[in-house]
Amino acid sequence: METSLIGKAIGFGPRECGFESHVSNIYYNNYAYVVNHYNLLASKKNTFAQIIYTRQNIQFLRKLNAMGVINNFIIHKSKKIKNTRLITFSVSMYKNEPFYSKIRLVSKPSKSYNLTLKHLSVLKTKLHKTELLLSTNVGFLTLHEALLKNVSGKLFCILS
Repeated sequence: METSLIGKAIGFGPRECGFESHVSNIYYNNYAYVVNHYNLLASKKNTFAQIIYTRQNIQFLRKLNAMGVINNFIIHKSKKIKNTRLITFSVSMYKNEPFYSKIRLVSKPSKSYNLTLKHLSVLKTKLHKTELLLSTNVGFLTLHEALLKNVSGKLFCILS
């Protein structure tokens, strides 16, 4: 008589049936990971957050630091997990309120919004306090930097 996989897991334990406590091949968007941690940090008014180190996360955090969205970030080794580096960052606050209350990720792996220079010039007149971050072939640029460099790109996120 055959037993089901769940029955084997209950009777023999997860290791004998091939189950793992974590799955290593899960795909996630690194930028969404950073944005979600920022939004949680800004809404709860915590002092700092820790995220996993990747090159994409570092690029994004460097741009946010240059824009003044986050104060600083530190790269350090994890004490709990061997061979893992973490990034600790903090949100820029003004009178105990975050400078940017929310970051909204617009472009995702499934859908991207490409903007031409004409679109960028129209958006410049329409947006006042909202900041746009573009992903270009030069790197991450704000709306004003892209217009100065005369570069178009993919709308990445909106900071409000």
